[in-house]
Amino acid sequence: MPPARLGRTLMTNHKQQRSWISAAALQATNIALAVFLAVLVVSPSAQAQFKVLYSFKGAPDGDTPVGPLLSYNEADFVGTTSTGGTDGQGTIFRLRHGFEWTYTVLHSFDHAKSEGSSPVGSLVRDSAGNLYGTTSAGGDPNCSCGTVFKLHTNGVLTVLHRFTGKPDGAYPYAGLVLDRKGNLYGTTQHGGLPCKFNFGQECGVVFKVDASGKETLLHYFAGGWDGGVPGYGALIMDRRGVLYGTTSLGGQLDFAGVGAVFELHRNGTLKVLHSFTGPDGSQPFGGVFLLGTTLYGTTSQGGTGGGGTVFDLDTLTGKETVLYNFTDHADGGYPQSDLVPDDTGQQFWGTTYGGGIFTDCPGSGCGTVFSVPVGGGEKVLHKFSNSDGAFPWSGPIRIRETLYGTASRGGDFGVGVVYEIHTK
Repeated sequence: MPPARLGRTLMTNHKQQRSWISAAALQATNIALAVFLAVLVVSPSAQAQFKVLYSFKGAPDGDTPVGPLLSYNEADFVGTTSTGGTDGQGTIFRLRHGFEWTYTVLHSFDHAKSEGSSPVGSLVRDSAGNLYGTTSAGGDPNCSCGTVFKLHTNGVLTVLHRFTGKPDGAYPYAGLVLDRKGNLYGTTQHGGLPCKFNFGQECGVVFKVDASGKETLLHYFAGGWDGGVPGYGALIMDRRGVLYGTTSLGGQLDFAGVGAVFELHRNGTLKVLHSFTGPDGSQPFGGVFLLGTTLYGTTSQGGTGGGGTVFDLDTLTGKETVLYNFTDHADGGYPQSDLVPDDTGQQFWGTTYGGGIFTDCPGSGCGTVFSVPVGGGEKVLHKFSNSDGAFPWSGPIRIRETLYGTASRGGDFGVGVVYEIHTK
């Protein structure tokens, strides 16, 4: 059976939204609420730099933006919503600024056309301006396992591949990376071959889809040493064509493990660069980015504070360094997002799904936007208050000194926002 629709999940309470957050972690959060309530007040100076650019309205407009934005320039963005649209299956939208911000639905996914539904990953664009992405469900009527699509510049959507589960993969929650030849690379959370820890589904795959729609499987995750169930972050590719990514489970620990960072050559050779153990982080849902020979990313749980981590990883030595341990209090907790660096590579920005202000999002916190320097430590740039957004799933993008991103809930209509926040 396919996983529960993400949009429905996000509309329930936080425990249902975050099935991977243990009951113990949520109980600890509730206990800590009384202690930390006094500091959970957003300062005027922090809020002064933050602005909501658009509040989603629900169907037929758009609902629950989970993926990150893609920029044409500082006043022109495209993105996806996981639900909403004319058929309720999700949208591709454009938000651009002229005299004011104008929102346009470029495409509403149509269940009757087997186009797919619930797009949650990032979009990529080719040199001609065509957009590519994935849907986490829909497509093949016998599986509803998701699709890879192309949105042409004339607004016509073409499905390049419909996943069937076994053996070609199922539920691609992450976006795609595009090489110079027009090949697309991505991951699925399930499908493929049986899992070592077998939770009723397979462990996922890494795939390539060429311009004609032909799929090639580069790796089947087995759930052991090689990891299993890739996260929500898209793969990245270095100049040699080597791919890097994360898995939310598997690795070297006994039983299921708590996730890994991997390197994959296009001939299918996979190397695990790091297996998480818990104290150094666990269950990385975001992707990684590469500066020199060092990868940077987040884990959604674990660390000494129990609320996830920011880490770096030397690809040559395999040494991991935890740059920050989230406590799931005022500093935020449970980051799902990728990180974005500044021009010097000395500071990174990201989001946490929870923590921050608990009065408006009881038991979980509404989430934060944060920065972490290379030397460690953390600064909270913004604490969401539900009225201005809540539960940011993906990380922001950066244009000069301004960050732009989405929050999956909250806003004027409770179904998500697009925001900007100045870093200086």
